[in-house]
Amino acid sequence: MKSDNPIKSLFLLMESRYTPIYQVQEVFIAISPQDLHDFYMNARFRCHHYHLQLLYYFLTLFRNVSKIQLLLQSPEIHLELTEDLFINTFGRFVVPETITMDQLLDEYFPFIPQDRMLALLTTSRIISRDALFSYFILTKLDRHHIDTFFAQKQDLDRFINSFLHFSQRMARKILLRNPTLFGYIVMYLQVFQDAEAADAFNMKFAQDIKEMEEIKNIIAQVSQKSRTGKQVTLGRFAFPATSLLSSTKILSLIPYLSGKKNLHRIVYFLEKEGIFEHDAEKKMVLEILSNPLFRDIVASTAK
Repeated sequence: MKSDNPIKSLFLLMESRYTPIYQVQEVFIAISPQDLHDFYMNARFRCHHYHLQLLYYFLTLFRNVSKIQLLLQSPEIHLELTEDLFINTFGRFVVPETITMDQLLDEYFPFIPQDRMLALLTTSRIISRDALFSYFILTKLDRHHIDTFFAQKQDLDRFINSFLHFSQRMARKILLRNPTLFGYIVMYLQVFQDAEAADAFNMKFAQDIKEMEEIKNIIAQVSQKSRTGKQVTLGRFAFPATSLLSSTKILSLIPYLSGKKNLHRIVYFLEKEGIFEHDAEKKMVLEILSNPLFRDIVASTAK
């Protein structure tokens, strides 16, 4: 590692005098992926645990800064750094129950690329061997990367069977985060479990299975609808449609979603499946469905 590595220089300076947090952030924003890689690998090799803890702390603290997110997305960053960052944050916040596992992924590291998440599941030192961590990361993957994971998984029977050891509360939390993953788990439990165990699982999660099938049907039907650039007019309110606001899509969604008790969950899954091209589409659908006047007008228009 270069003697003038900016992270090393910063941490040495912090040991001798007080350094304002804004100056620390300025240094981290300015570092290159190579700077971060070199510092991390050198600190690990020399067992500089205190410096590693500082590194994880500041990367987590500045996680919402766009340049830090781009830094952690860089292919130059070693996978082990991503894994150590996950595990360190897990130990600091999830273990003492400050946050939940899903919050760790949804709020702390939503910017980690799909390929990097898949690599954590398949080639990492620790996470790839931890069933609970792996299942939660799987809930963040899209259909393509979930397909890839199950196609490549070597000890698939053991991995699927480990799901049965989770508490019902934990299993349900995992199942209801991703309909594609839900389908895989249900399918493979039928393959790797005897009929009695499979029937017990289906009975325990019968309502959830029914709900997921309904959501998957909605996703399939909505995905087939065409997208146009017409304007959505609701009474005296007009919503100009752009390439990111498809009136046809919005009009097609409302009849399927009206009256659903699990509306926000369905919209969440529709978003994960890529139905919404932009956050504005999702917000408009929720706004219409939460307003009885708008909902009834759109529902009648869509007929």
